[in-house]
Amino acid sequence: MPRPYLVRSAIAAVLASSAVVAVPWSASAADNQPPAQPQTSELNTDNQACAAGPDRPFVRNRPTMSAVLRDPESRPVTAEFEVSWTDAAGDPQVRTLTDIGPKASGSTFSTVVPNDVPAFTEVSWRVRAYDGALWGQWSSAGGQSPCEFVYDY
Repeated sequence: MPRPYLVRSAIAAVLASSAVVAVPWSASAADNQPPAQPQTSELNTDNQACAAGPDRPFVRNRPTMSAVLRDPESRPVTAEFEVSWTDAAGDPQVRTLTDIGPKASGSTFSTVVPNDVPAFTEVSWRVRAYDGALWGQWSSAGGQSPCEFVYDY
């Protein structure tokens, strides 16, 4: 008849070895990181570098906003652009442009500024990525400025 302490030791050894095998799989399955925050150096307004304040460009047409978006695990990502301005009555206006993609991580995403942005208006925009499970930070997060331009047609 087996000794009880040997049986317990054998069971403990089997459980410990199966736990070691299961831990890496469990950790990797739950280890999705959010997409990377877009780099200001990879944001453009009508092929002009992202700028704000006195450096913001003046544009004569509805510009194309573009951004390179990345995911740390190289998952495909979708872009969300947000455009904002203050209307003639002083009310803030925000338009969200979603479902741009999905595309491979590291791709350039672009969209045109919405039709309802009025002329002679200071406009700001930002962008973020979604990997199908998590949203990344906005390009303007962490003290970074949003991109700006003046729509001056």
